[in-house]
This record gives sequence, structure tokens and C-alpha cells, in this order.
Amino acid sequence: MSILAQAHKKGDLSTNASNLPRSSATTSVWWLYLIATAKQHLYCGVSTDVQRRYTEHSSHPRLGSRYLRGKGPLSLVFEIEIGTRSQAQRAEYFVKNMNVPEKRRLIAGCDELKKALLAAAYTAK
Repeated sequence: MSILAQAHKKGDLSTNASNLPRSSATTSVWWLYLIATAKQHLYCGVSTDVQRRYTEHSSHPRLGSRYLRGKGPLSLVFEIEIGTRSQAQRAEYFVKNMNVPEKRRLIAGCDELKKALLAAAYTAK
């Protein structure tokens, strides 16, 4: 019998999900993504489900970003797994401060920029 099951049997643990220990299965992994508009403008965002968020941006005007409304067709051009929400927001800030040529190099797969992006995400301020 698992430790969790033993604790539940003894009454040490209620069935309330908030009392369960947080594991990798229950924590959300955050992603950073870039979307290109029809005129090749770039939009940067973070989400736990990139495909859902991309669908919201491209198909549901009220759920998507105001910036992207009427700028379709949209294409998802870049996504990278970051980790926690805080790290994803730091990575987003880093990308939003990059110039357009750097963003294009990141999309093209520049390892140097990916490393810098991840370093910015994992460096606490």
C-alpha cells in the first residue's frame, strides 16, 4: 500500500485535492510561444496549453488577444517549454525586449538565443 493510501486510511489525509502533495502530474508546465500575423508581425505569449491558446487567438475573438484581432491568418511559429509560470513570464519579458531580427533568429532555431532565453527564465531577480 502506498504512503498516500496509508495516510488516507488512517484519516491523516482528506480527499480534498488541495491537501494532496504537489507532484509533476499536478503542476502545470508553462510554455512560451510566438504567433506570426498575415503581415509577419510577431505576438509573444505564455500558456500551459499552446494549441488551445492558438485556437483561441485564431478562432475566438473574445478569448484571443486584442492585438491579434483582424490580423489573420495567424500561424504558430515558435514554442518552447519553460517550466513554472514565473519563469515563463520572465522569458516572455526577455523576448518582448528582443529586436525583430533576434526574434527571427530565435524562430529559425538559433541555439545561442535559446540558451539566453532559458537563462533569463531561470535567473531569479
